[in-house]
Amino acid sequence: MSEDEKKKDSFIQEQIRKKPFYRRKSFRRTVRGVAVTVIFGVSAGGTFAFVQPFALHYMKEKDKMVVVGGETESETAATERETAAPLEEVAAQEPDLNDYEQFYTEMAEIADETKRSIVTVTGVTSELDLFNDVSESHSSTAGVIISKTEGTLLILTEKNTISDADSIKVTFEDGSIADGWLQASDEISDLAVVKVFSRELGETTAAYVEAADSGETKIGDPIIALSAGYVSFGMVTAQPYLYLCDGSYQRINTDIIGKNENGGILMNLDGQVVGILGPDTKNADSSTLNGVGISEIGGLVNALASRTSLPYFGILGKDVTDALSKELNMPKGVIVMQVEEGSPAMENGIQATDVITSLDGSEVESMQDYMAILRDRKPGDTISVSLWRKGKSEYKETKVNITLAKR
Repeated sequence: MSEDEKKKDSFIQEQIRKKPFYRRKSFRRTVRGVAVTVIFGVSAGGTFAFVQPFALHYMKEKDKMVVVGGETESETAATERETAAPLEEVAAQEPDLNDYEQFYTEMAEIADETKRSIVTVTGVTSELDLFNDVSESHSSTAGVIISKTEGTLLILTEKNTISDADSIKVTFEDGSIADGWLQASDEISDLAVVKVFSRELGETTAAYVEAADSGETKIGDPIIALSAGYVSFGMVTAQPYLYLCDGSYQRINTDIIGKNENGGILMNLDGQVVGILGPDTKNADSSTLNGVGISEIGGLVNALASRTSLPYFGILGKDVTDALSKELNMPKGVIVMQVEEGSPAMENGIQATDVITSLDGSEVESMQDYMAILRDRKPGDTISVSLWRKGKSEYKETKVNITLAKR
C-alpha cells in the first residue's frame, strides 16, 4: 500500500470511531434526570420534617373535640353495631310453615264466627206435568242477613233466583228452614231483600254481620270469601269500577278461584263484610271471585230494606276527568255513554256524548255527585238538567226538564 493510501485509510478509521459514553446526549439527559429527582426528594423530605409536628398536634386536638347535637365517629360505629343486631334478629325470624298454618287457622276462625249470617235462599217453582202431577224446580243462591230485629230477619240476595218463584225457602247454617217473602228487588243491580219471620227459630240460629267501609279496603289486603258451605282465602287484586244504569260502583276483585253466581260475601280480618258477591259481576268473564263494595251499594240496600221506591233517569255515565277535559276540550261532569231505551232520559232527548254538569242547580262533577242527587229524589219528581252537547266545533249548553220514573 502506498503512503498516500495509508493516510487515507487512517482518516476514514478516525471518522467512524465511537464517542465515549460520557459524551453522549443520552448519558447527559440521564444525569440531569437523576439530579432533579434527588433535589425533589430532598425538598419533599425537608417539607415533611417541617410540617409533621404541626400535623400531629392538630390531629390530637381533633380527637379531643366535643360534637354538639351529633355523634363522633366512634359513637356512630357503636350505634350502627347496636342497630345491626336487632335487624339481623328480624331477618332471622322468617316465617315457617307453622306461621302460615296459624295465620290460616285464625282466618278460618273469623269465618266460623260469621257463618251463621250466611243462608241459602231457594226459589221454588211448581208446575203440572202431562199427567197433572205437581213437579217442583228449585234454584238456590247464598244470602246474607243484613238486619235482625225482634221476630224479623232481612236477607240480601240475588233477584234472579227468586223473581219468578212461587215460594221462597231459607235454610240456615244449623239446618233450620223457614219461609221467606220478597221484600223488594232491583232489576238493574239484580239485588233483592227477603224477609223471614224468625219467631220459631232458635236464638242462636241466625246472626247479623257488621258491614265495613269498603273504602278502607286496599289492593293487597287479605280477604275472606264466605258462601253457603264454602270458605276460601286470598287477597284483593284490583278495584275497578262497575258501571250500571244510573250508577257506578267500586268492585273488589280477588285472586280466589270460584263462581260468582253462587253468591256470598267478602270479609276483612275483623270479620266485617266489605263486599257482596253478585251484582252483575257474575256476567264478567272471570274464574275468580269478584264483588261490589258494600258501602258503594249501601243506599240501594237501605232503600230495598225499607221498600223505598227508587227514581229512574236512565243513563250509563262516566266521569269526565281533568285529563280528559283538557285533551278533548270538554266541560267537566258526567259524560253519557249510553241511554236506556224507553227511559225518561231518552224520551227527553238526552244523547250519548252529552255531558251533564248540573241537576236542579247542584253541580255534577262525577257519578257519585249524580247518584247522591238522585237519592234525594223520588219517582214523579221533575228535575232541571244542564248539559253540554258537542256541535261542529265546540260544546254548547242545553237545559231540559225531566220527570223521573220508578226504577
